[in-house]
Order: sequence, then C-alpha cells, then structure tokens
Amino acid sequence: MKSLLVLLATLAATCIGAPRPSSVRKASSTPSATPRPVPKRLPTRVCRWLYIVSVINPVLSVIANEYKNVDSKFLPSPLRAKPLSTHRTASVYRTLFYFAKLKPRLLFAVGACLRALQQTTVIQLVFDPSVGVGAGLNLVALATASRWPSALMLGWAVSKPFWSFLHAAPPEGAKLPIQLHVWQ
Repeated sequence: MKSLLVLLATLAATCIGAPRPSSVRKASSTPSATPRPVPKRLPTRVCRWLYIVSVINPVLSVIANEYKNVDSKFLPSPLRAKPLSTHRTASVYRTLFYFAKLKPRLLFAVGACLRALQQTTVIQLVFDPSVGVGAGLNLVALATASRWPSALMLGWAVSKPFWSFLHAAPPEGAKLPIQLHVWQ
C-alpha cells in the first residue's frame, strides 16, 4: 500500500504541473488587469484512476455486505480503525453517527436514491460533482478509517447510467428558480 501511495503522490505531482487546455483559460476583460494565476488541476483521466483505485474496498464491502479492507495489512497503524476506548465516547459516537453502522448495501442503495433525486430534479443543474470529487472523498474516508462514505459514494457514482437508462429526467419545463451570477 505504501508503494501505491507513493505512486499516487508521484503521479499527482507530475500531473499538477500540466497546463490547462486553452479552451478552459479565460481571457482578461481588461488589457491592463494583471492576470490571475490559473489554479492547477489534475487531468480527468488521473481523477478517474484515483477513483478506481479508491473504490476497491467499497466494492468488496458492498458485495460481501460487510465492511472489508484490502488495505488493513498495508496501512500504517495510525490509519487503521481503532476501537473506542470509553463507554461515554462510544455512546456519543453511536448517537451522533448512527448511520455509520449501516450495512454497505443499504448505504449503496441510499447513494443510488440520492442520485435518482438529483437526476429527476433541477438539482442536477446546480450539483453534479466530478469524478475527482468522488476520488477525493474516498481518499479522505480511507485516510480517516471511515468506511461508510465510500459505500454511499459508490451507489451515487454507479447508478447514474442506470437512472439515465430508465429515463430519469427533470419534469418538462422545470426551471431553476435561482439565478446564478458570476462575479469577477
């Protein structure tokens, strides 16, 4: 796992320096204005690979319907999940994060339902995160030894083609009641 993390860090470092496509760059509206630095971004193909690598554990968990880890042997001890030490801490944790104890298939189904809601409303015009966001969430969940967000994200990501196949679309004539203004 350490070699995988080193490979991902090296890949990210080499891709961050890549220039953005010219179609994404914006021309300055005034010639005398100093140009803003263009934020560096990973290419989409790298984000896809990061997502594929980060989704191995959730796929195994959803298939088995219990949280599985490929990485438990390879992760350093600070990144492994540890049992809660005190009864009071455990009760607070259970109260606040009851959903963290849900089975992976149920969380997968909840993620798919949330995607259906997004696909059938105008929410999709405002909220449609990229594959890089999914990879980032999975990597954060892996780093914090939290397993439930990845199963939820897997349901969200995998179900989009399914809902499109079933003609999930916003109602005809639906408009976004909020106007978005871009400030420059």
